[in-house]
Amino acid sequence: MPWQADGTAFAPIRAVPGRHATVLYPRKHGAWQAWDVLTHETAGSPKGSAREEMKMADRKKGWFLLMAMALSGLLFCCSKEQAEKPGVLAVINNYELTLDDFETQLADELELDRDFKLTQEAKHTFLEGLIKKQLLIQEAKKMKLDAEEDFVRAIQRHWESTLIKNLIKSKSAEISKKIYVSEEEIQARYEQMRKSAPVPPLSELQDVIQEEIKENKKTGKLKDWIDDLRQHADVHINDALL
Repeated sequence: MPWQADGTAFAPIRAVPGRHATVLYPRKHGAWQAWDVLTHETAGSPKGSAREEMKMADRKKGWFLLMAMALSGLLFCCSKEQAEKPGVLAVINNYELTLDDFETQLADELELDRDFKLTQEAKHTFLEGLIKKQLLIQEAKKMKLDAEEDFVRAIQRHWESTLIKNLIKSKSAEISKKIYVSEEEIQARYEQMRKSAPVPPLSELQDVIQEEIKENKKTGKLKDWIDDLRQHADVHINDALL
């Protein structure tokens, strides 16, 4: 801070407009002196002003680089953390493919394709197929194809078919637990077979006959169950429209 001849300091009067760190001090004979508090250089000095602008530019560049590096590091960490989320095998845009989903679909593929050889390379190939399938689904949704009437009807039919299939499967398992086949039934069926054509000994056909009788009983009980549903349902038909 500038000082007077008697040792007392001049008090700052006002800041120079546009320069936050520069203030005006009164000098002798009524003159004014502009003084830069940070650099202690006279304001308006071309050399000091240029140096200060260069310093500010360097600071801005430095801060920009630091912010860019920090943002890149943050994005990398978030991406890595998302990809390594427990139970998540792959992240496809905003879709998470869990290990459980992958193994379920892989098991279905193995069941449908008996020639499928499960190797590490085959697993990677299957995963790549799932990724591409999900990308196509996402693209179709972007185009709002999933809202079209034909698609909705197809999904409805598939949903109904799958639901009924699962219901029949569940009911069949329930009925099977209550079905038994007696030795007399097996013998009677074997005698019927002998009358129509020569057959191997009963000991060779017993298991086959038992399973056949069991399936026939299960089919009959399923039909009775469906008929019972229909009989007790509240259904009204407008025959005039047929």
